Parts: sequence; structure tokens; C-alpha cells
Amino acid sequence: MNKLLDELVEIPFDLFSRNYVLMKIVDRIQEKKRKLRIIDIGGRNGLIYKFLPQHDIHIIDIREPDSNYEKTLARNSKYIIGDIQHNSLKANSFDLTISFDMLEHVSPDARINVLEEMLNTCTIGAVIGAPFNSHVTDEAEKAANDYYRQIAGEDHPWLKEHIDNKPLPDHRTMENYLNNKGYSFVKFFSNNIQLWTIMQHLIFSAYIFGFDISDIYRRYNEAVVLGKLHDGELPVYRFIYCIFKDSDYSATVHMDTEQQNSISSIEHLKLTSEIFCKMATIHKINALHASSWDSFKEGNSISAEALKTDYHTMTLSNRNEDNDLKIESLQRDFNRLQKELEQIYRSRGWKILNIYYLARDAILFRKNKLANKLFAPDSIIKKLLKRFLKNPAQFISEKYYVISNVIASRKISSRDLIIREIEGHITPKTKKRLCIFAHYDRDNIIDEYVIHFLRNINAIDCEILFVSTSESLQTDSVEKIKDFCVRIIIRKNISYDFGSWKTGLDSIDNIAQYKLATVATA
Repeated sequence: MNKLLDELVEIPFDLFSRNYVLMKIVDRIQEKKRKLRIIDIGGRNGLIYKFLPQHDIHIIDIREPDSNYEKTLARNSKYIIGDIQHNSLKANSFDLTISFDMLEHVSPDARINVLEEMLNTCTIGAVIGAPFNSHVTDEAEKAANDYYRQIAGEDHPWLKEHIDNKPLPDHRTMENYLNNKGYSFVKFFSNNIQLWTIMQHLIFSAYIFGFDISDIYRRYNEAVVLGKLHDGELPVYRFIYCIFKDSDYSATVHMDTEQQNSISSIEHLKLTSEIFCKMATIHKINALHASSWDSFKEGNSISAEALKTDYHTMTLSNRNEDNDLKIESLQRDFNRLQKELEQIYRSRGWKILNIYYLARDAILFRKNKLANKLFAPDSIIKKLLKRFLKNPAQFISEKYYVISNVIASRKISSRDLIIREIEGHITPKTKKRLCIFAHYDRDNIIDEYVIHFLRNINAIDCEILFVSTSESLQTDSVEKIKDFCVRIIIRKNISYDFGSWKTGLDSIDNIAQYKLATVATA
């Protein structure tokens, strides 16, 4: 890790992770242009100048400058106090426009106008990051705001603003606009939703009760930089769109999406355990002030600031013998809680719970009669649990094949799951390459980026067998891909991509006729 990043790893995790992605994007663009003139929309305290110190940074924000650096920008006319909706910037006056966590605070009917203004301002393009509308994001924000209200007695300011400006920005509306206008774009992901939710609980607790959690920030951010933890694992809290006027730049900033969207389960569990232990420590210390804490919850005699001062007085100012004993006691409690968490993770009950949720989530059509049979008291699930208890290690290693085992034990062939088959316009070629492409979309459409993917696979003389679990896939979407596919199979939504690939393989009479066979999904 370089010196620049080492100085920044103790800033909040979400601020670090999005700026880290931005830094990598700008580094790729620099191959075409050395020093960039950049404006950060709503960038007060955004810290992009620390990640991009060699570039010419400008900021526009409705708030007064805060840091010394921002005040220096203001003196040099590089910090504009204003609203992008009402302050028209000169067209093409900057190379790159940046905006993080601003678009969701704009009223829904004005978002496209703001997007147009940002793109009109730049010559190369824009990098726009924000939470986008989804059920998962809504639930995560609600959980975070409920927790903040529980400990602070009021709604969190910016979460409340998100709720007031519902819905959050819609990624399909944005992508359709960009496609219609002829812009090219690359989409990146930031902050795995589970980690984001847990970290927000920790941050709120630390803020209200006056605790330093820079060690957790460092732990998280170093794991991201070193490639041990990629917080872009879907589902995520934030999408980052890299939008360009020249399509050549899209190829320039292309990153390894498989790496960006992968996540180490071991590192994930370790980090989660450390966060829980930190929160347990915070609440344990506050338990030493039980009467004050009770009064604080009731909104009576003690404020959050008073509790914060009380904590610092105990731990920092009065290191007498009595306090030393308390600190030793807290350390013992911390170690005990950590051991208890480790025992929970190793317990059979924890593993059984994970297997249950794996099976439950895999059966996406559980309301179907078949699913009801699978989860009946005398069902195959009960047999699978017995197998797990007999040999947990072997069962967990096979966890991705649970649904395949269910289908096989019920003697249901992949052919039984096919709803309809449609012949494509591609005639099998002499160069025998095959790609079995798994697809699902909850809106029963095929997105433009999927069509682009198929077009490029077809361009390398590869036959495409397209298998979709969108049971009511729209006819106009099917027509768009017929020119690239040998056959299109629509099947019941069961067993994820693995089942789609198996369906594709089972539909081929002789797989040996192909020199190369591969699978893909999007």
C-alpha cells in the first residue's frame, strides 16, 4: 500500500471506498490526459483532493467551506457556494464532473435535469455515485435510521432526507437516458449492503457515545486496498456510474469486474466479528452508567454529549487504580465475547441455520406447489439436514449443489422445467464453439448491456444457447437477441444459474462435437 493511501485508511469506510474507486478510474484516464480539471458537485468534506492531489480540483456546494483546504479553494475562486440546479456552469469548462451521494438528495422530477447539467459541464465525462432505488436499499436505510432513532431520539438527518425524497434514483431510468443520448458508461459497485448496514450501526453508536473507531476503519479500508475484501459484492448500497462522451474511455477504465464483485467469506466473517465485538464493548462501557443511560433513553437528565464527556473522563483523564480495574474488566469481557462469537460460528446450530437460509433463498418460487412439497415436514430438506449433521464439512463443500440434489432426488429432469423454446436466427457454424448463457431479470426484459454482451460473444464465432429463468420474458426482448442466438430456452425459476447451465447442457445431443464450451451469465 502506497504512502498516500496509508495516510487515508482511517477515514470512514464508505468515504474511502468510493474515493478509492474514483482514484483508480482517474488513473486510467490519465493515460490519455495527464492533469485533469475536475469539479466535485456537492463535494464539501468529500476529500477527493486528498485522493487526487495532482489534479486541479474545484467544488460547488450549497454549504460554506469547512476544511482549511476548502477555504483555500474559496479564496482562489475554486469553491462555489451554490446549487447545481440553479448555478449554470459554463459548458465544457471542466474535464471531469464528480458527484457522490448528491443525486438522491435532489427531488425526483429534477434529477435528469441535474444529470444533463453535469454532463454539459465536462469534456470527458462524469463519475456519479449514489444509492439507487431497490427493496434491499430501502430496508437497509430504514434499519439504520430506526437504530439511530433508538439511541439518539430522532431521525438521522441525511437518511431522513432520503426518505423525504423517495423514491431513490432509478438506475433503469438513468441508463435508458444515457443510452438514448448516446453516452457510453461503465457501472461499478460500492459497499456490500450487509457490511454497510452493520457499519452504520457501529458508526452511529460510536458517534452518539463518543468512541473512536478509526481502528475498524483502518481494518476495513486496508482489506479493500490489499484485495482481501472487495466491498462491491452484490447487493450493494451504492452504484458508481462512469459516463463518457467518447466511448474509447470506457475501455480505458474497464476493471476486472470478477475481482471487483468477489468477496472473501473468511475476511467478511472476521470483519463482522470485530464490528460486533466493538459494539459489545461500547454498550458494555455504557452499562457501567446504567442510571445515566436509562435517563438518556427517556430524554431526561443527561444528553449524549454529557455521556460522551463522562466516558472520556473515565477512560482518559482519571487513570486511577479504580479505573484501571474497570479497564481490565472490560478487556476480559471483550475477550470473552470474542470467544463466544467464535464458538457460535463453529456451532452446528449456526451451520444448520446457514444451510436453511441457503435452501430457502435458492427456492425462489417457494409459493409454487412444488416448493411447498419440498419444504413439507417429510420432505427432502429434512433428509438433507440429516446428511449435514452426519458430515458437515462434506455437505458445506457441496452447498452450491443443494438444489440439484433436490431435483435429482425427486426425479425431476431439467426438461420438465422448460416452459418454451425459441429458435434463433443463427445457423450452427463449422467452427464449433458453444456458450451457454444464463439470464434472469425480475422485470422480464433483457437489458441493453446483456444484448451488448451477446453481440460480442457472437462476434468471436461462438454459438450461444440462451437460457432464461424470467418465466414471462417479453417478446420484444426475445426478438432483440435472436440474431445472436442458436436457441432461446425459457425455464422455471429454480436452482439459479447452475440449473440454467445444466438445462442448456441437457438440451445438447452431443457436447463432444464442440471444440470449446463455456458458460456465462449477466
